[in-house]
Amino acid sequence: MRILLFVFLFSSLVFARGLHSYERTPVYPVPKDTLTDEQLAELPPMDWSIDSTDIYHQLVLNEIPNARYDQNIFGIVIGGALTAAGLYCVGSVIYLENNGSVGWDAVFEGIVEGVLLTASVPLLLVGGPLLGYNIYYLNEHRAHARQRDEYLKAENAYKRRRAAGNPDAVSISIVPTIDFAHAGGGMNLMVAF
Repeated sequence: MRILLFVFLFSSLVFARGLHSYERTPVYPVPKDTLTDEQLAELPPMDWSIDSTDIYHQLVLNEIPNARYDQNIFGIVIGGALTAAGLYCVGSVIYLENNGSVGWDAVFEGIVEGVLLTASVPLLLVGGPLLGYNIYYLNEHRAHARQRDEYLKAENAYKRRRAAGNPDAVSISIVPTIDFAHAGGGMNLMVAF
C-alpha cells in the first residue's frame, strides 16, 4: 500500500516538474484577433521608427513554459483521491468505534479499525500536501497563461497597426506608364498624404 502511495507521489511530482524539460522549443500559440477597429483607433500613437515585434514575440515565449497547468490538474486529481481515501478511512474508524459491538464482532472491528487507521495516516500525509501543492501551482500557472494571452493580444494589435501603415506618413511612389495610343511611355510620380 505504501509503495503504491509513493509511486503516485513520485509520478505526480515528476509529471509536474519534468514535463517542460522535454520541450526544447516551445510551440508558439496563434494570436486571436479580439480587437475591433474602433478599439485599435483608440490606442495611443506608436513610434514608427522602431519595430517592436520581436519584443512581443519574446514576451510570449517567456510565458509559454509556465503557462501549462495540465500537470497540476493531474496532481489535484491524485492528491484529492488520496486525501479522500484517507478521510474515508478515518471516518470508517470513527463509525466502527461508535458502533458498540460485543464479542467476536468487537475483536474483528478492532482489527479493521487498526488497519484503517494505519492506512489513513500515509494517505493523508501524502494526499494533503500533494493536493495543496498542485492547487497553489495551478493558480500560478493559470496567471502565466492569462499573461501570455494578454501579450498575444497586444502583439496582434501591434501587428495590425503596423500592417495598416503610418497614417501621418507621406508615401511617394513612382509608377512606370506606357501609352499605347501615342506610342510613348514615361514615369508618373504619385504622392499620397
